[in-house]
Amino acid sequence: MRRLLIGLGLMGVLWAFQPGLAGDAPLQAQHEVGIRIPVILRLEVVELGLRMEALPQGRLTLGPGSYRLRIVSNTRWRLWLVPLLENPSSEVSSFLLEGRGREEVTLQVPAGATWEVWVRVGGG
Repeated sequence: MRRLLIGLGLMGVLWAFQPGLAGDAPLQAQHEVGIRIPVILRLEVVELGLRMEALPQGRLTLGPGSYRLRIVSNTRWRLWLVPLLENPSSEVSSFLLEGRGREEVTLQVPAGATWEVWVRVGGG
């Protein structure tokens, strides 16, 4: 109860010193305040304990193994999975995944293969 009374007392003091509210001065034009939230985009490889900020550059090369890729973002994103091949064939192709927010993707890289992974802001 004491905190409430102190809080109300402080509000009364602040109100009394606000121009225009206590009759001291005319009300002035209000100003708009904009808040810009920075874009967060991070790519994590869970098994390696790797966290990589994807802005401005976020490329990662992964060798053979199984990887859980975690995207952490506050916006839309695109994740590219691209096989790096010496002799490209039509059997293996690139993958583009789009999403928003947080997502986990499992990538299985076969023996002798290498994949490039990168993530960017965007999506439709």
